[in-house]
Amino acid sequence: MQTPGRTVRAIAIAWSGASADDRRTGVAVAQAGPGRLEVVRANVPPIDAIGHLIAAARRGPIVAGIDRQARTHDGCGSSSGMRFVPDLRREGFSIWPFDDARAPLLVEICPRALRQGRGAAELMADPRVLDELRAAATASEPAVDAAFSALALADAWFSLLALRRAPEGDERRLEGDIWAPG
Repeated sequence: MQTPGRTVRAIAIAWSGASADDRRTGVAVAQAGPGRLEVVRANVPPIDAIGHLIAAARRGPIVAGIDRQARTHDGCGSSSGMRFVPDLRREGFSIWPFDDARAPLLVEICPRALRQGRGAAELMADPRVLDELRAAATASEPAVDAAFSALALADAWFSLLALRRAPEGDERRLEGDIWAPG
């Protein structure tokens, strides 16, 4: 993925394995570049995952997707990832749909939707996944979620950077929106 003179990286953080009420439970982080998955890490403390986004953005242009929902003890979702949005904005991230997209860009994602019904077996067979990452990418459901999400973001980086902020009066300006390809 190229912008003038720079490679755009896509990073996905899947909260699907994290618990909002247990700070010991981590998230899964995956990073994809041009045509390949580059990094997959599971059980990453959320603050370290956000630190990975910030460090990557300082090195070059990124598009990032966060599944902002963590599970609580009763199985309901909570907006755990939302608490980091102000930090990312201070670091210069554009936040869609509140801003016109530019790198670094943050969008909300639904990893299960980006998987499109695919699982670990399909990820193992995907030629974009390097052999040395196959075990990590398929080690847990959150890792599979993050890996497919990073690949989807990488495939769509050009259209992601063309996103425009929601117009004044649009409910997405209050509620936000979940990005989906197409």
